Amino acid sequence: RQLDSGELLLGVTGNGTTIMPALWRTTGYPTGSPTWAKVLEAASNTLSWTLRWAYSCSGQTVVVAPYDGAVPPGRAAKQAVYKSTDDGVTWAEIYDHGPQDGTGSRHIHGAAIDPYRDAIWISLGDSAGNQGIKVSWDGGTVWQTVSTTMQPTVIYAFPECVVFGTDQAPNGVWRIDNPGATSLVVAPAYLIAGDGTALTHTIAIAILRGIFTRTMPFLRTPKCESKNAMVKGFTMARSEA
Repeated sequence: RQLDSGELLLGVTGNGTTIMPALWRTTGYPTGSPTWAKVLEAASNTLSWTLRWAYSCSGQTVVVAPYDGAVPPGRAAKQAVYKSTDDGVTWAEIYDHGPQDGTGSRHIHGAAIDPYRDAIWISLGDSAGNQGIKVSWDGGTVWQTVSTTMQPTVIYAFPECVVFGTDQAPNGVWRIDNPGATSLVVAPAYLIAGDGTALTHTIAIAILRGIFTRTMPFLRTPKCESKNAMVKGFTMARSEA
Protein backbone atom coordinates (compact mmCIF):
# COMPACT_ATOMS: atom_id res chain seq x y z
CA ARG A 1 0.00 0.00 0.00
CA GLN A 2 1.31 3.47 -0.87
CA LEU A 3 0.82 5.98 1.93
CA ASP A 4 -0.22 9.57 1.37
CA SER A 5 3.41 10.60 1.88
CA GLY A 6 4.47 8.42 -1.04
CA GLU A 7 6.20 5.83 1.15
CA LEU A 8 5.25 2.15 0.84
CA LEU A 9 3.76 -0.13 3.48
CA LEU A 10 4.25 -3.85 2.78
CA GLY A 11 2.64 -6.77 4.60
CA VAL A 12 4.80 -9.91 4.79
CA THR A 13 3.36 -13.31 5.71
CA GLY A 14 5.25 -15.47 8.20
CA ASN A 15 6.37 -19.05 7.71
CA GLY A 16 4.00 -20.47 10.35
CA THR A 17 6.77 -21.20 12.84
CA THR A 18 9.75 -18.92 13.37
CA ILE A 19 9.05 -15.91 11.15
CA MET A 20 6.18 -13.71 12.30
CA PRO A 21 3.93 -11.80 9.87
CA ALA A 22 5.03 -8.18 9.83
CA LEU A 23 4.61 -4.80 8.21
CA TRP A 24 7.60 -3.19 6.54
CA ARG A 25 7.87 0.48 5.55
CA THR A 26 10.12 2.36 3.18
CA THR A 27 12.06 5.51 3.84
CA GLY A 28 13.05 7.44 0.74
CA TYR A 29 10.79 5.70 -1.78
CA PRO A 30 9.60 9.00 -3.37
CA THR A 31 13.22 9.99 -4.02
CA GLY A 32 14.08 6.69 -5.67
CA SER A 33 16.48 5.41 -2.99
CA PRO A 34 14.30 3.50 -0.53
CA THR A 35 15.41 1.56 2.52
CA TRP A 36 13.13 -0.88 4.33
CA ALA A 37 12.46 -1.31 8.05
CA LYS A 38 10.10 -3.58 9.98
CA VAL A 39 7.62 -1.36 11.81
CA LEU A 40 4.95 -3.75 13.17
CA GLU A 41 4.86 -7.46 13.99
CA ALA A 42 1.61 -9.45 14.22
CA ALA A 43 0.61 -11.14 17.46
CA SER A 44 0.57 -14.66 15.99
CA ASN A 45 2.13 -16.55 13.10
CA THR A 46 -1.35 -17.53 11.83
CA LEU A 47 -2.18 -13.92 11.02
CA SER A 48 -1.66 -12.36 7.60
CA TRP A 49 -1.96 -8.94 5.94
CA THR A 50 -4.00 -10.15 2.99
CA LEU A 51 -7.22 -8.09 3.08
CA ARG A 52 -6.88 -4.93 1.03
CA TRP A 53 -9.82 -3.31 2.82
CA ALA A 54 -7.97 -3.61 6.17
CA TYR A 55 -5.54 -0.81 5.26
CA SER A 56 -6.53 2.86 5.39
CA CYS A 57 -4.62 6.12 5.52
CA SER A 58 -5.43 9.81 5.76
CA GLY A 59 -2.47 12.15 5.94
CA GLN A 60 -0.12 10.96 8.67
CA THR A 61 -2.73 8.62 10.20
CA VAL A 62 -2.80 4.96 9.14
CA VAL A 63 -4.87 2.03 10.42
CA VAL A 64 -4.31 -1.66 9.63
CA ALA A 65 -5.72 -4.99 10.76
CA PRO A 66 -4.28 -8.45 10.10
CA TYR A 67 -6.58 -11.35 9.26
CA ASP A 68 -6.83 -14.89 10.62
CA GLY A 69 -9.07 -17.62 9.28
CA ALA A 70 -7.19 -20.47 10.91
CA VAL A 71 -8.69 -23.04 13.27
CA PRO A 72 -7.10 -24.78 16.28
CA PRO A 73 -4.44 -25.65 17.15
CA GLY A 74 -2.83 -22.80 15.17
CA ARG A 75 -5.12 -19.93 16.12
CA ALA A 76 -4.21 -16.31 16.73
CA ALA A 77 -3.61 -15.19 20.29
CA LYS A 78 -4.93 -11.74 19.43
CA GLN A 79 -6.69 -10.10 16.52
CA ALA A 80 -6.30 -6.36 16.71
CA VAL A 81 -6.55 -3.07 14.85
CA TYR A 82 -3.42 -0.92 14.91
CA LYS A 83 -3.04 2.81 14.36
CA SER A 84 -0.11 5.03 13.45
CA THR A 85 -0.11 8.82 13.67
CA ASP A 86 3.37 9.30 12.20
CA ASP A 87 2.91 7.87 8.71
CA GLY A 88 3.43 4.24 9.67
CA VAL A 89 6.69 4.61 11.60
CA THR A 90 5.31 3.65 15.03
CA TRP A 91 2.11 1.81 15.94
CA ALA A 92 -0.34 1.38 18.82
CA GLU A 93 -3.14 -1.14 19.29
CA ILE A 94 -6.56 0.51 19.33
CA TYR A 95 -8.96 -2.46 19.22
CA ASP A 96 -8.72 -6.11 20.31
CA HIS A 97 -11.23 -8.54 18.80
CA GLY A 98 -9.94 -11.37 20.96
CA PRO A 99 -8.49 -14.78 20.03
CA GLN A 100 -9.98 -17.21 17.55
CA ASP A 101 -13.15 -18.84 18.88
CA GLY A 102 -12.24 -22.39 17.87
CA THR A 103 -14.03 -22.39 14.52
CA GLY A 104 -11.98 -19.93 12.50
CA SER A 105 -14.96 -17.59 12.53
CA ARG A 106 -13.66 -14.64 14.55
CA HIS A 107 -11.56 -12.14 12.68
CA ILE A 108 -11.34 -8.54 11.53
CA HIS A 109 -12.49 -7.86 7.98
CA GLY A 110 -11.80 -4.18 7.52
CA ALA A 111 -10.63 -0.91 9.05
CA ALA A 112 -11.15 2.53 7.55
CA ILE A 113 -10.39 6.11 8.48
CA ASP A 114 -13.31 8.47 7.96
CA PRO A 115 -11.76 11.93 7.41
CA TYR A 116 -15.16 13.59 7.03
CA ARG A 117 -16.22 12.80 10.60
CA ASP A 118 -12.80 12.24 12.19
CA ALA A 119 -13.81 8.64 12.91
CA ILE A 120 -12.50 5.10 12.48
CA TRP A 121 -14.80 2.29 11.29
CA ILE A 122 -14.10 -1.44 11.61
CA SER A 123 -15.94 -4.45 10.17
CA LEU A 124 -15.93 -7.77 12.00
CA GLY A 125 -16.75 -11.41 11.20
CA ASP A 126 -17.91 -14.10 11.15
CA SER A 127 -21.20 -15.41 12.53
CA ALA A 128 -23.35 -14.40 15.50
CA GLY A 129 -21.37 -13.03 18.40
CA ASN A 130 -18.39 -12.11 16.26
CA GLN A 131 -19.74 -10.11 13.32
CA GLY A 132 -20.69 -6.47 13.16
CA ILE A 133 -19.71 -2.85 12.69
CA LYS A 134 -18.02 -0.61 15.24
CA VAL A 135 -16.98 3.03 15.13
CA SER A 136 -14.72 5.22 17.23
CA TRP A 137 -15.19 8.98 17.38
CA ASP A 138 -12.07 9.64 19.46
CA GLY A 139 -9.30 7.98 17.47
CA GLY A 140 -9.73 4.46 18.81
CA THR A 141 -10.08 4.82 22.59
CA VAL A 142 -13.83 4.20 22.87
CA TRP A 143 -15.78 2.02 20.43
CA GLN A 144 -19.49 2.27 19.70
CA THR A 145 -21.35 -0.79 18.39
CA VAL A 146 -23.27 0.03 15.22
CA SER A 147 -24.58 -3.41 14.21
CA THR A 148 -24.25 -7.05 15.26
CA THR A 149 -26.67 -8.54 12.73
CA MET A 150 -24.68 -8.23 9.50
CA GLN A 151 -21.29 -9.42 8.31
CA PRO A 152 -19.54 -6.44 6.68
CA THR A 153 -16.28 -6.45 4.73
CA VAL A 154 -15.14 -3.44 2.69
CA ILE A 155 -15.78 0.07 4.09
CA TYR A 156 -15.90 3.38 2.20
CA ALA A 157 -16.46 6.79 3.81
CA PHE A 158 -17.97 9.66 1.80
CA PRO A 159 -19.02 13.19 2.82
CA GLU A 160 -22.71 12.27 3.04
CA CYS A 161 -22.53 8.61 4.11
CA VAL A 162 -20.52 5.50 4.96
CA VAL A 163 -21.07 2.33 2.92
CA PHE A 164 -20.22 -1.33 3.56
CA GLY A 165 -20.07 -4.49 1.46
CA THR A 166 -20.99 -7.84 3.00
CA ASP A 167 -20.14 -11.52 2.55
CA GLN A 168 -23.20 -13.09 4.16
CA ALA A 169 -26.86 -12.93 3.17
CA PRO A 170 -28.51 -10.50 2.77
CA ASN A 171 -25.56 -9.59 0.56
CA GLY A 172 -24.89 -6.32 -1.14
CA VAL A 173 -24.07 -2.74 -0.19
CA TRP A 174 -25.32 -1.18 3.05
CA ARG A 175 -25.33 2.53 3.84
CA ILE A 176 -25.37 4.83 6.87
CA ASP A 177 -26.50 8.34 5.93
CA ASN A 178 -24.95 11.30 7.78
CA PRO A 179 -23.55 9.12 10.57
CA GLY A 180 -23.05 10.51 14.06
CA ALA A 181 -22.98 9.18 17.60
CA THR A 182 -26.78 9.42 17.80
CA SER A 183 -27.54 8.75 14.12
CA LEU A 184 -26.42 5.28 13.04
CA VAL A 185 -29.14 3.67 10.94
CA VAL A 186 -27.83 0.91 8.66
CA ALA A 187 -30.02 0.58 5.57
CA PRO A 188 -29.65 -1.42 2.33
CA ALA A 189 -28.41 0.52 -0.70
CA TYR A 190 -28.23 -2.42 -3.12
CA LEU A 191 -28.91 -6.08 -2.34
CA ILE A 192 -27.92 -9.10 -4.42
CA ALA A 193 -30.60 -11.69 -5.11
CA GLY A 194 -29.85 -14.99 -3.42
CA ASP A 195 -26.74 -15.64 -1.38
CA GLY A 196 -24.10 -14.36 -3.80
CA THR A 197 -21.31 -15.07 -1.33
CA ALA A 198 -18.60 -15.82 -3.88
CA LEU A 199 -19.06 -12.53 -5.76
CA THR A 200 -20.00 -10.15 -3.00
CA HIS A 201 -16.56 -8.51 -2.49
CA THR A 202 -16.11 -7.86 -6.21
CA ILE A 203 -19.67 -6.71 -6.75
CA ALA A 204 -19.68 -4.43 -3.72
CA ILE A 205 -16.49 -2.69 -4.80
CA ALA A 206 -17.73 -2.43 -8.40
CA ILE A 207 -21.04 -0.90 -7.30
CA LEU A 208 -19.31 1.63 -5.08
CA ARG A 209 -16.96 2.64 -7.87
CA GLY A 210 -19.85 2.93 -10.28
CA ILE A 211 -21.88 5.10 -7.91
CA PHE A 212 -19.13 7.43 -6.80
CA THR A 213 -16.78 7.65 -9.80
CA ARG A 214 -17.21 8.60 -13.44
CA THR A 215 -14.29 6.75 -15.00
CA MET A 216 -14.78 3.20 -13.64
CA PRO A 217 -17.98 1.59 -14.99
CA PHE A 218 -19.58 -1.39 -13.27
CA LEU A 219 -18.73 -4.45 -15.39
CA ARG A 220 -21.03 -7.14 -14.06
CA THR A 221 -18.90 -10.07 -15.25
CA PRO A 222 -15.40 -10.40 -16.75
CA LYS A 223 -16.61 -12.38 -19.77
CA CYS A 224 -15.35 -9.81 -22.27
CA GLU A 225 -12.31 -8.65 -20.33
CA SER A 226 -9.87 -9.85 -23.00
CA LYS A 227 -11.77 -8.21 -25.89
CA ASN A 228 -10.88 -4.86 -27.40
CA ALA A 229 -12.66 -1.69 -26.30
CA MET A 230 -15.14 -1.61 -29.23
CA VAL A 231 -16.26 -5.21 -28.66
CA LYS A 232 -16.65 -4.53 -24.95
CA GLY A 233 -18.75 -1.46 -25.70
CA PHE A 234 -21.12 -3.27 -28.07
CA THR A 235 -21.44 -6.21 -25.69
CA MET A 236 -22.28 -3.98 -22.75
CA ALA A 237 -24.79 -2.01 -24.82
CA ARG A 238 -26.46 -5.21 -26.03
CA SER A 239 -26.78 -6.54 -22.48
CA GLU A 240 -28.63 -3.37 -21.46
CA ALA A 241 -30.98 -3.40 -24.47
